[in-house]
Amino acid sequence: MSELRLLTLELTHFKGIDQMKLDFEGKDKAVVGTNEVGKTTIADAYRWLLFDKNMEGDTQFGLKPLDKNNEERHHLNTVVTGVFKLDGQQIELKKDYHEVWTRKRGTSQQKMTGHTTDYYVDDEPMKKSEYEDYIDNIISEDIFKLITDPLYFNKQLHWEDQKQIIFDLVKSPDPGEIAAEAEVYYLVDKMGNKEIGGYQKVLKSKMSKLNNKIENIPERIDEVERSLSVEGLDYDSNLEDLNAKLEEKKEKRQELQEKIAELKVDKNSNTKEKLLEAKEKYQETKDKLNNQAQQLIEKLRSKKNKLTQQVNELDKTIDKLEDKIPRKEEELKEEKEKKKELLEEYHEWEDKEFSEDQKTCPECGQELPEDQIEEHRKEFNNKKANKLEEIKQKGKDKKANIERLENVIEDFEEELAEAKENKEPIQEEVDKLDKRIKNGINYKKEVAKGNKEELEDIQANIDVLEEELENGGEEPTDEIESLEEDLQVVDKEIGEIDKKIANLENIERAKSRIKELQEEEAGYREKYEQLEQELYDTEKYIRAKIKMLQDDVNDLFEITEFKLFEEQVNGAVKETCEALKNGVPFSDMNTGSKYQAGMDIINVLSDYYDFNAPVFVDNRERIAHLPDIDSQTIHLIMTPQRKQLEVLDLNDKSADEVVENEGGVEQGALF
Repeated sequence: MSELRLLTLELTHFKGIDQMKLDFEGKDKAVVGTNEVGKTTIADAYRWLLFDKNMEGDTQFGLKPLDKNNEERHHLNTVVTGVFKLDGQQIELKKDYHEVWTRKRGTSQQKMTGHTTDYYVDDEPMKKSEYEDYIDNIISEDIFKLITDPLYFNKQLHWEDQKQIIFDLVKSPDPGEIAAEAEVYYLVDKMGNKEIGGYQKVLKSKMSKLNNKIENIPERIDEVERSLSVEGLDYDSNLEDLNAKLEEKKEKRQELQEKIAELKVDKNSNTKEKLLEAKEKYQETKDKLNNQAQQLIEKLRSKKNKLTQQVNELDKTIDKLEDKIPRKEEELKEEKEKKKELLEEYHEWEDKEFSEDQKTCPECGQELPEDQIEEHRKEFNNKKANKLEEIKQKGKDKKANIERLENVIEDFEEELAEAKENKEPIQEEVDKLDKRIKNGINYKKEVAKGNKEELEDIQANIDVLEEELENGGEEPTDEIESLEEDLQVVDKEIGEIDKKIANLENIERAKSRIKELQEEEAGYREKYEQLEQELYDTEKYIRAKIKMLQDDVNDLFEITEFKLFEEQVNGAVKETCEALKNGVPFSDMNTGSKYQAGMDIINVLSDYYDFNAPVFVDNRERIAHLPDIDSQTIHLIMTPQRKQLEVLDLNDKSADEVVENEGGVEQGALF
């Protein structure tokens, strides 16, 4: 295991400390003193030396010393030097933060133009990036915070990040073992190579699609119901009764026709018989055409419904494209603005020059020593060339993205125009069909167009036969006229019944379709319930997996346990990650318990990351007891009786004894 220990820490003009050197000797120490003598300042200096941040993680904080008026003191270097031992090898880190003062040509007065920081490792100067890489090669900042800050894991990390770190500590159980524990054996085969979370997404996606289909069924049923025609129907209408009435009326018509024929039998009976046959044929043809007209109406309605669906789909496409195009245009506008900014930045750098006779840095304005001018000029010219090339490449990327967006917008606009163009003739056809349906169908103009000659031929034959009878036959009697009037009434009734039968047959077809849709909906609901059960079983699987992981994780810690899931009211599992001590969650712990849990976590994570680093425990006087850890621990203790900051050796004493001897634990911090 690698180990970093702090040997000495020296502060010069850092916050409220003008000069101080603390000797930690790589051992556990207690830093004691009353309020505002610099305990927290030491911890801030330690963290700033390594990562440019204070203990709270802030990069912007007042590290310069202040005068009695609370104003910054100028012309002072803020320096922190730390000597460490890393795996037996001693290293020295140093940072020097100071002001930059420049004097403009033609003036004698200097002006502060900024700040700069010098970095050193073992007295060797380094660039900021080199220094940061050096620290990162020792340990990354993220891991450093985890193994040195007792409150970082529980207070600063999101619970999902906590959970990932905790899960990394243990081996994930085998899916078969989890399925056996949850008694959902079939899930392993169902999941295949998918993780349980991915499989849940698949299930939820299928359920969402099924739910959309289920929600769409009532609308489709309503559409079928709206297409029904109940003209001329009453509540007692049914096909069997109507067909019986139709047969009855046809028999009545046959009887009337036979009676009329008998009464008209004379020497021209042959002509009368032909005339009767011609009229029957005419009526039959007319009835057939009436039925065709009714069927055409139904076809028109069906065609209209199909075309309406096409219009609706095109409307959806148009709406989507009309939403996408402005968003892409806005994105294109932003890209063009960024390209413009890059061009301006390019010109700014292009205009910067470091001439042969120039002795100040063209970037910061600082006057340079003679022996450094040439080196700075080379560095500046290299930086300028690299910067121009970098901006040029970014400009090319922006140009390519702009062209891509323009092509996308052009494709969307073409697709939109095509959708609108396709919609227009379909909508016109729908309007025409709607008008034709509303105005009704004139079978002589529509259906009979193809059969007009046949009807005209039959009518011409009837006219000839009637003329023959008129010229050579007897005048019709009153009885015949009465029967013929009755025949007309019966013919009208037959036509009305035919219309009712056609409508009722259409209704029966619609009812059958509605039944099919209802059965389809029931099938969808059954599949949805199956998926819902499967989703519930995945919750059982997750619950079992987390329980197994939770047991393995908790075995690693001495005083801390982790709660990794919560049962919802509906039985679902909500994943979480919260540290517990004696069943009390971290958010409800007192200060002492929080630090206890934090130190326990540091011990385990240090073993996992195979690295120990110094741990600063601030406000140690508020904590009655802390568990021992392998890392070097520096206890910052507030003791009112010590007016100056002191570093105490623990020797054979524990930090708990020092806390007690130096003034005891604050009220309310005990646990």
